[in-house]
Amino acid sequence: MELYQMIAAHSRPWSEREFLFFGSVILVCTLCLLAAVAMHKIKKTQALGGIIALVYMVIIFGSTVFTRGVSSRQCELTVFV
Repeated sequence: MELYQMIAAHSRPWSEREFLFFGSVILVCTLCLLAAVAMHKIKKTQALGGIIALVYMVIIFGSTVFTRGVSSRQCELTVFV
């Protein structure tokens, strides 16, 4: 099985709201990084590295943390006697 097929089989599609949220986060961060490059606060390679790290985190969080379903707890809290 190819890598793409494995990812497609185990990842659910993102909703429109997730695309909008993550897209706006990436856009705002990219604009801030471009402004920092224009003011000579950081180098272009540092900005590129920041954007790559952000895209990586968005993909990981989007496929793991933010896709969890709400379910009832299967454990019961008991007080020690």
